Amino acid sequence: MKYLNSILHFIFLKVNNNTLIKDKVIKIKGYYALLFSVLFIVMVIAPLPLVNANSTAEVIVGSENYFIIKNEQNSKTEKVSEKDYVIGVLAGEMDPASPKEALKAQAVAAYTYAVYKRNLRIEKGLEYDLSADHSSDQEYLTQTEQVALWQENYSQNREILENIINEVQGVTITFGGKPILAVYHSASCGKTEAAANVWGGNYPYLQSVESSADTLSPEYKSEITYSAFDFADRALDLGVTLVGAPDLWLGEAVKNESGYIAEYLLAGHKITGVDMRSAYSLPSANFQLTYSNEKFIFTVLGKGHGVGMSQFGAKHLAKQGSNYIQILEYYYPGTVVEKPN
Repeated sequence: MKYLNSILHFIFLKVNNNTLIKDKVIKIKGYYALLFSVLFIVMVIAPLPLVNANSTAEVIVGSENYFIIKNEQNSKTEKVSEKDYVIGVLAGEMDPASPKEALKAQAVAAYTYAVYKRNLRIEKGLEYDLSADHSSDQEYLTQTEQVALWQENYSQNREILENIINEVQGVTITFGGKPILAVYHSASCGKTEAAANVWGGNYPYLQSVESSADTLSPEYKSEITYSAFDFADRALDLGVTLVGAPDLWLGEAVKNESGYIAEYLLAGHKITGVDMRSAYSLPSANFQLTYSNEKFIFTVLGKGHGVGMSQFGAKHLAKQGSNYIQILEYYYPGTVVEKPN
């Protein structure tokens, strides 16, 4: 195009004194420029979408072979294969020495949760599927972190978890034909909690179920203590300013059907049990609060949000002879455990 314009410009200068010829040259120049532009679009620009469609850089959207994980510390994302990701979750969430069927149940729950989040990313155009931060998503340990955790037992534990994954690879928990939000926790207070009481929303498969074996868990009961100063300081996060005699700050607690605190009256302010748990870093929202010897004492039952599968309960059921499908369909009522075709 550059050379064509130069030639036509030269001709234009030579015939500048002849208006008729000049007009013809301008027209010719315009015709050539238009023709060349059309050819340029057809030959160069038009094929570009076809090239990008086959480019490996575009495969990231909608892939079913890996998950996109965000590292909250450096805000970077990385692709992790499905198998490696689930192994990383198992490493962080459950002891490899746990009963085999409980490990399978954990693996399927972790995979289903990840697929649920991946589908959400694809649907909403998000940048990543899951966070590596367990407070946002699932506990996930990289291979380096697994080595640091297990040390000389790394190879043995890695082999155990790889064998577990091989047996349940691709298995998902579904409700209405779709993967569920397969959340889980360490141990309940004896009953699991309904999701609506924690996050709101309607999850028919995340309802309260009996899990009485959790009372046997070493994490079932704990005690958290605060000085009056620290207790009042944390109350500020709840929008509550505590003044006056500390023993007058305590109020009534309203429990829901699962036994968790639905609402607590703190110095006349109605606070949800979930918010109390967050502000005071409690193991669960099932607590009793007392004041004694200038200390505020939380006596807490259970560990975790209490929704979905109890990991301790899953281990107990596995020891009693339940397989992973029975465990999952118990803790996620109304669901179906589906194996890949």
